[in-house]
Amino acid sequence: MQDILDYELMIGATFDGAAIFNTHGELYAISPTRFRITPEEISTVISAYSDPSDVQANGFQVAGHKYDYSPHSDRTLKGRSRDHRPGPDQERAGVICVKSKQAVDDDQVIAIGRYRVGINPHAALMKVEHMVDGINQLAWFIPDPP
Repeated sequence: MQDILDYELMIGATFDGAAIFNTHGELYAISPTRFRITPEEISTVISAYSDPSDVQANGFQVAGHKYDYSPHSDRTLKGRSRDHRPGPDQERAGVICVKSKQAVDDDQVIAIGRYRVGINPHAALMKVEHMVDGINQLAWFIPDPP
């Protein structure tokens, strides 16, 4: 799973941090950068899929940065940074969270990618969704988390 994360999200300049975990909060992979996601942050993201009311009202935090919640679909949620506010011609930094449709070892996985200031959010969304679509196709090959 680490190789998938590194190849799909960490090559190039779109993301500065990423993680993959299951819906029980167990990490499968995390980017080797300064991206440190806490168990509490993971729990908040997992909960937002079943009941988004708290993150709608208060936003959510990933790797120490606060994000405004933006629903996208039943499997994808987005966050726009509250910490990084560039000029009017630039997009803010943000996060994309995508949940797999298929189970991996009887559990779904969630991938998070944190994109940089100035990156097109739609392009970031497409990259994370593409990676998770690949995970959906390979679900039976993925080992248990370390």
